[in-house]
Amino acid sequence: MVSLIQQWRNRWGYWRLRKESLSKPRLTAPVMSLPPKSALILFCADKPSDVSAMKKLASLWEKRHMQVTILGYYPDKLDHPESEYSYFNRKAMDLNGEPRGEVVDAIIKKPVDLLIQVCTETVLPLDWIAFRVAASIKIAPAPALEYYGLQLDGHDNDSLSMILRADSLLDMLKSAAHAFA
Repeated sequence: MVSLIQQWRNRWGYWRLRKESLSKPRLTAPVMSLPPKSALILFCADKPSDVSAMKKLASLWEKRHMQVTILGYYPDKLDHPESEYSYFNRKAMDLNGEPRGEVVDAIIKKPVDLLIQVCTETVLPLDWIAFRVAASIKIAPAPALEYYGLQLDGHDNDSLSMILRADSLLDMLKSAAHAFA
């Protein structure tokens, strides 16, 4: 159960994020090439269903010769040396819930064609990163904040069905782009 202080910090963080997202223009990368050449996958590293969905999506996109960057979030203050992927935790967050640190800064500085959040629920630190990253298309499960270009609903808290749906939508975009070319 989330403590009262953590609930307050979450509300404060989303209020600050919403305020900042309304006052600044949306960061986008230059026009995305189809098929996308680079992608960033954000996921909740403490949820096994999200981790397995992320691994499936990463392997699908790597087979398509996409440069895939992966960043996980652990909602604790412990180190996780067993993690196979880049990650951050609550130690790297400020009072607004915005993540800081070398790993996060390196991810934010690098523009990508596609950003997807593989989580079945909204996660404040991942939303901050998605806001800061310059990406042509940003995908998240609905309901998501307004700076996500594509919000997927109807996945019934199943991250695997959400990523498969996002992947099929990208295939449709690619085939539509080839049809008009």
